[in-house]
Amino acid sequence: MNYLKILPSVLIFLLAATVLISPDVAEAVGHEQAVTSDFIPVAILAGQSKAEVADALGSPEKCEKIKYGDKCAYKNGAVTIVFIGGKADWFTIHPKNALYHASSLSQLGLPTNIRPTFQNKHVLRWEMAPTLLEVALFPGAENTIFFIHVRARTP
Repeated sequence: MNYLKILPSVLIFLLAATVLISPDVAEAVGHEQAVTSDFIPVAILAGQSKAEVADALGSPEKCEKIKYGDKCAYKNGAVTIVFIGGKADWFTIHPKNALYHASSLSQLGLPTNIRPTFQNKHVLRWEMAPTLLEVALFPGAENTIFFIHVRARTP
């Protein structure tokens, strides 16, 4: 295989991934991510239909079809939920000023006395079976959370 042929594609992918996940880069290019300080009870919302989620969070601002199902944005885009098999399954939440600490799990209605399954300077991660498959907090600027990703049922 000629690696020089795929090198430009790999570099473009890495650059795009950096732009998508780095709060500093997002800020530098003028992208303002919506955030929420609302309580988002993911353990309760997991497995619910779009109608049930809308009762709790309000109507979605937009929904789009993706490979796995419908992806809907709530709370001005601060909360994104992927509905797999018609049920709320993957959550991405951009909390407002939440500390990069286990105590921030309380904003999701989850217990805060559980030690992370894995942690380093890039992620705090919990495997919370049987309730949720995984909860991961990703750091942003000044010891705050950039985003939270929750996988309820589907890996």
